[in-house]
Amino acid sequence: MKCVICKNGVTVKGKTTVTLNRGESVIVIKDVPARVCGNCGEYYLDDATADKVYHQADEAVKRRAEVEIFRYAVDPRKPSVSQPSMVAEKKPTYGK
Repeated sequence: MKCVICKNGVTVKGKTTVTLNRGESVIVIKDVPARVCGNCGEYYLDDATADKVYHQADEAVKRRAEVEIFRYAVDPRKPSVSQPSMVAEKKPTYGK
């Protein structure tokens, strides 16, 4: 897929680090499967991956984590979805 940000690069399967700011919490999730632009580094998560990342961020906020860093883990019981989505950007930020 062609990158919608730089309009020059093509995305390829890879992994990225997602950083989310939620209220007073900063959540960093490493090794998240994504389609990554080879030109600008913008990444795109499929819907299932984005849902899991957002759920993990919500759980960290509930635990009142100030900073939490962890690796993305795939649930082997669930099939992988490979349809890219425009859900996540390079550095999404959420309001308080």
